[in-house]
Amino acid sequence: MKKDVLKTIINEYENNIVLQNSKPNKNGKIQKMRIAKKGYKDYKAELDSLLKDWMRNIENELPMIKYDMQIGMPYNLVQNPWMQFYYTDDNSKGRTGHYCGISFDMAREKLGIWIGFGMTGMSEMQIKEKRTQYIKEYEQIMGKKLERGFQYETVYVSAVIISKEINFNEIVSEKVQEDLKYLLKNYIRYVDERQFEHTDINMQDKHQEKMNFAKSKEVMGRNIIYKGFPASGKSTKIRNIYLTEHGKNIEEDRYEILVFHREYTNADFVGMLKPVEKNLKLVYEFEPGPFTRILKKAIENPETNFYLIIEEINRGDAAKIFGDIFQLLDRINKNGRSVFTISNNMISKYVYGEDKKIYIPENLSIIATMNVSDENVTSFDTAFERRWEKEWVLDSKGKYDDMYIKGMKNVTWGLFRKVINDKIISQNSITRNEDKQLGAYFIDEKLVVESYIENDKGREGFLNNIITYLYTNVCKYDKNMIFSDDIKSMQQLFNKFLSDNYLDIFNDEIKTNLKI
Repeated sequence: MKKDVLKTIINEYENNIVLQNSKPNKNGKIQKMRIAKKGYKDYKAELDSLLKDWMRNIENELPMIKYDMQIGMPYNLVQNPWMQFYYTDDNSKGRTGHYCGISFDMAREKLGIWIGFGMTGMSEMQIKEKRTQYIKEYEQIMGKKLERGFQYETVYVSAVIISKEINFNEIVSEKVQEDLKYLLKNYIRYVDERQFEHTDINMQDKHQEKMNFAKSKEVMGRNIIYKGFPASGKSTKIRNIYLTEHGKNIEEDRYEILVFHREYTNADFVGMLKPVEKNLKLVYEFEPGPFTRILKKAIENPETNFYLIIEEINRGDAAKIFGDIFQLLDRINKNGRSVFTISNNMISKYVYGEDKKIYIPENLSIIATMNVSDENVTSFDTAFERRWEKEWVLDSKGKYDDMYIKGMKNVTWGLFRKVINDKIISQNSITRNEDKQLGAYFIDEKLVVESYIENDKGREGFLNNIITYLYTNVCKYDKNMIFSDDIKSMQQLFNKFLSDNYLDIFNDEIKTNLKI
């Protein structure tokens, strides 16, 4: 890599460009014209080739950024080579819009790295007003203090927002590249957040769009956590939204499902080196984890949506499990691709077959569930949590609600849930445990029947799965909230519920409402 790559560009320019007088216009005015000795197209190709190695690091780390080499500069930076960088989602038309640049001043004594905008047909006054508006928006999102010597105004580009000047004789390309990457990351962050805030889509439409995206041809990645109390239908919702298309289950190789727990590690999640015997020798080979396996599939099939499903994300140390993948959770709002990239040799070799920066593509979504009733769990730190969308899954009617609980004659699961949940949420603030409610999917088909006729047997399953949960968890500190004063022990609970007078385990209020 050439240390003086930017100086070389200027030298190439001086060696290949000559100035000639244009023909007089209608008013007799003559202008200076830049003429490339080898032809403009060939000369520009030479400049691009000089930048190829220097730009590779930026292209790998910020794949959503495109760059363009230009000759000449609007406003008063004329007749110099310069580079523009633009965010593909924001500037599909190139220089028209909001973009970054590297350019030399007219005297070629200073190099400027800057963020600005270009709008054709705007007067100087309009440009100044627009710049003031941009600066205010930048300060609101990123704060007034900028690192690495950047400031909010400069003197030689009238459309600039943020810039830094470097004396030409002090240019070291690697340092300039690091400054440029810093500014580009701020530029991406600003454009991304500004687009999100100024969207014309109302919240209802936006919600519906997110709900339906997996069933459409659109590719849009996201990180989302579905929260709710036990069995409220979180996993069912994920299955219906993401793992079903056109009424059919999607192929199993399009998703990975895993469960976080206290012993789960980053090596389990990403992959690890494991000993393998080959030719009577012990060698170590990389065995990919679920994240790496699904990442490879998503990158190799960019037109198909893939999903990483994490059940019980708060039962493990999520930030520690993600490790350096944490950096990739920042997504571009428009398509869901990672804003940044990271280096991870083992993952990149498995995914690409070579050492290359990795990112989460726009067709890979990470979907998680969180059971809010769990007490012995690891809480999220703010930095980790803010990178996720959150959606509460509120309890609603389930497919078993109209079925009858085995052995409880004409008591339906829907009636039982309503009576118990109403009692739970009616308690005062000290004893109320809203997150202990019974979700629609707290039971399965083995505990219910479709008809109440001759439904007087089989209460054991409901006793062991539901009644004991209410006794030991929901009523842990106040048994009489649901149960009768006569129930003093687990043994009495079992004996009474398995007798003909099974409803006598409940207090009068619960018993009366269940009979209704």
